[in-house]
Amino acid sequence: MRLTMILLLAIFLNTVTAQETIDEKIIDDGKIALADSSSLSAYRKFVAHYKKFPKEENIQKMIAIGILGARIFKLEREFNFFAKYLQKTYPNSLYLEIVHSKNLSDQCQTCEGQGTAAKSCTKCKGNGTCTNHSCSDGQVTGYDRVDGRFVKVQRQCVICKGKGKCNTCDGSGESVGSCVKCRKTGLVYSEAKTIEVYEKLVKAIIDDSVDYNTKAKHEAMIAKGMVEIDGEFYTKEQVAKMEQTALAARKKADEAERRAMEIAEAQRKEQQAAGILGQVDSMLKDNPEETIVRLKTFLKDYPDHDRVSEVKRELEYCDLYNQAVTLEKKGSISKAIKKYQEILKFKESEDIQEKIKNLDYQTIGL
Repeated sequence: MRLTMILLLAIFLNTVTAQETIDEKIIDDGKIALADSSSLSAYRKFVAHYKKFPKEENIQKMIAIGILGARIFKLEREFNFFAKYLQKTYPNSLYLEIVHSKNLSDQCQTCEGQGTAAKSCTKCKGNGTCTNHSCSDGQVTGYDRVDGRFVKVQRQCVICKGKGKCNTCDGSGESVGSCVKCRKTGLVYSEAKTIEVYEKLVKAIIDDSVDYNTKAKHEAMIAKGMVEIDGEFYTKEQVAKMEQTALAARKKADEAERRAMEIAEAQRKEQQAAGILGQVDSMLKDNPEETIVRLKTFLKDYPDHDRVSEVKRELEYCDLYNQAVTLEKKGSISKAIKKYQEILKFKESEDIQEKIKNLDYQTIGL
């Protein structure tokens, strides 16, 4: 029992393997036959594979190709073989109609598809006159015996009854009969149409075989545990390695992007700091309080900036300046002078020194 099961399994596996793909040589031979439909050797080489297809339809198609090629190359033996094989093995095949003479013919131009044609009347040889050579315009010359003598007289022709015309064609000189060219069928065999159908079927076989092999190979790869990515197959190990490589590349790209953003942010902060620090003196003259607000905002937004200490120093400077200005406005000249003197400890300024000097003059009444 076990041996029987093993044998059956082996037969099944062999069958699957045999039908797994179509021999590429068959496809190549088909391409050669299609490229040169006038090659007898290419035709014979290709149709020799007619039983080597997993699908019945393609076998029928190949038999039809055998019939059509036999017509093209005028091979009676091949034609009879394939025609009988198709009729006997596939009596209901749609390819019986495809290879039928009606499908491979054009309308007869002589009779315009009617099957009948006008031709010269065989009775009168096409002249339309009475077939009696003695008849002239329906009359014939005869002799009557009068008083013992023979007298020439004109009588009506007994053949045309005095009409003077051929009874068969009624004087037209033509008669309607079977068309000689199409043998009354109304159709004339077309080799060009036969070649067209032949090439169409060969191409259909090639395309279907290529699709069949592609699908079979795809299924075989999937069965082996391969993974398809963009039409290519990879092992799970290759996919894992590709994923690791992609992940590393992604991390590297993310790091580069993050670093670029940090650099851009640092540059922006630097521009912000440089802008504020460079404008402190001019802003103080116009609006000390607004200058202080801007410096405090910068410190809040960028607490970790490299130039925070400079900004803080400028903020302290501005705060002292604002206090000095406020005291000066209130008339507390002595206190204002002290504040201005504190400012000089932060930054040497000719403007501040001039202001202290002017305030000193005020205290002594100058």
